[in-house]
Amino acid sequence: MRNFAPLSVFLILFSCQEIKFKEPQPIETPVLNSFPTELIGSYYDLKRNDTLIVNPTTFTFGNKSSLTFISAGLSDSVILKAKDHVYYLNLFDKEKKLWNLIVFRNDVVSNLHVSLFVIENNEQVEKIKAITPLEPVLNEEKEIDYYIAQPNELELKQIVSQQLFSKSTELKKIIKQ
Repeated sequence: MRNFAPLSVFLILFSCQEIKFKEPQPIETPVLNSFPTELIGSYYDLKRNDTLIVNPTTFTFGNKSSLTFISAGLSDSVILKAKDHVYYLNLFDKEKKLWNLIVFRNDVVSNLHVSLFVIENNEQVEKIKAITPLEPVLNEEKEIDYYIAQPNELELKQIVSQQLFSKSTELKKIIKQ
């Protein structure tokens, strides 16, 4: 895998501050060796021209507008976990030695809701801080570059259920005929 985490490409498209983690999330949940059957397939988002292809052990994300394409396989630096029908894709940022997190959820018609752990405003910061501490990391200009969180499983569940992360998109499953 390249020296950057695939989440970085998503964030270039969205321009937000990340929430990073010291350990893959949820902490006490076992690692899955493959994507579950219900996630495998091809998905698209017409608004942003995004495509996502999920195979048993790999995923490929593409954005036709920006000509951005990334592909990664499950490994020591790309870890998938599941808890209560929510899937957590943990991507290791080799440069920062921290984990990025993408959350996947299926709805009743097999559409995939993809959420990134990013923050757009102070209101979100305060809501998350009310659940779990956030440690700001500053860049060279002394501005907040990203945050580090270490939630326990209950705190992470609260953040996910309250959808306190910013970027979420719905991808429609392509049904083969």
